[in-house]
Amino acid sequence: MMRHQRSPRRKDDRVMQIISRATAPGDSEYRGNRFLTCPLGKGWRVAIYASLTALPDSPAILEQCSKDVCVDQAKKIVDALLSQ
Repeated sequence: MMRHQRSPRRKDDRVMQIISRATAPGDSEYRGNRFLTCPLGKGWRVAIYASLTALPDSPAILEQCSKDVCVDQAKKIVDALLSQ
């Protein structure tokens, strides 16, 4: 019986997809934090990266809205964190 072996490139391809998405035009920077904006349902999600991992309180809006509304929420979160 022959077992299916995973291609070692599959993981590398997935990592490259993540990196290419992370450098997509939906990226922006605000006060030293990187924002990764992506569609979520009818709304948007903005992942806030202060380091290699996204902040757990990054905003996500499921209802239909403009991307700018979600980015504004992300900016308020960053401002609040930096003012502490």
